[in-house]
Amino acid sequence: MQTENLYRAIQLTRPLLRRISAYVEQELTDTGVSVGQRAVLEVLYNQGPLTAPQLTRMLELKRQFVARMLSEASDAGLVEQLPNPDHARAHMHVLTNAGHAAIETIRDHEMTRLSELEKQFSADEIEAHFKVQQKLISWFSQNLKS
Repeated sequence: MQTENLYRAIQLTRPLLRRISAYVEQELTDTGVSVGQRAVLEVLYNQGPLTAPQLTRMLELKRQFVARMLSEASDAGLVEQLPNPDHARAHMHVLTNAGHAAIETIRDHEMTRLSELEKQFSADEIEAHFKVQQKLISWFSQNLKS
């Protein structure tokens, strides 16, 4: 029975991700930032300057998509390229002041909204959910065929 419940819980992942993406997109409507750009901005906000390959690995997205998001964010003045001290032909991508302000505003709004959702769960339930998600990611990652 526990295996069946785990299976049903995993099946809920796709509709959950679709609704989260739709919600994030809806909440970004007036910001001028797309969902993909938001992901790039957040990683740069949390990690600091990164190369495109580093961003691609961290986001676990296709290189072409990350390149397009970086280009769009750069065109919008949210990200800029700096020389990479380790590789003369490579660049580091970093948030501009506008990019930093944009992701902080977006995150502040999201944290306010999530605090409403948080009231529906105990701290133990949230911690258990976090642990289950980490284990699912780890298990499926380890069981992917190369």
